Amino acid sequence: MATDPDDERLNAIDRILREHAEVERTMDEQAAAVLARQRAFVEAFVDRCRDELCPEMEIIVARLRQDGGDGLVAFEPHGGRAGPEPRLTLWMSIEGEITGTPRQDRHPYLQFDAVVDHQQVRVSEGDMWHGGGTHHSGPVAMWELERLTARAVIDEVVAILARAAVEPGWADPS
Repeated sequence: MATDPDDERLNAIDRILREHAEVERTMDEQAAAVLARQRAFVEAFVDRCRDELCPEMEIIVARLRQDGGDGLVAFEPHGGRAGPEPRLTLWMSIEGEITGTPRQDRHPYLQFDAVVDHQQVRVSEGDMWHGGGTHHSGPVAMWELERLTARAVIDEVVAILARAAVEPGWADPS
């Protein structure tokens, strides 16, 4: 005996497959929207670093060198050793050149990492200088992208250098 094609039970199959296709389409659209927001955030972070922060950091490096110190700007717009997300780091020396690879336990630094999933910027800093400083090194805050300005960089650098330079033993390179 043949089944009636208009049978309500068979129509349920059509309804289930239509609903499933709609759920899949909605999920695809949502995933595409998230990906687009993440790409826009990365692009905005990289643009801000390249156009505003890197030039400001280079001015800071020039000032450090003028005053007997040194600095190095490391910009990784496509990620690097630490991962796939963009990073900008300013390494500093209070006295003399930075030789070799800068290290968090030996050089003051200010670092900005794009945290794409949260669409925020992780701010990390360290004030170690040859065993001096407050021995702080690592993440200190999460900022919204809008807070990431040349003025904020200068304010952070001044605070880092002030902590690094006043501790006893900072001039002892051993």
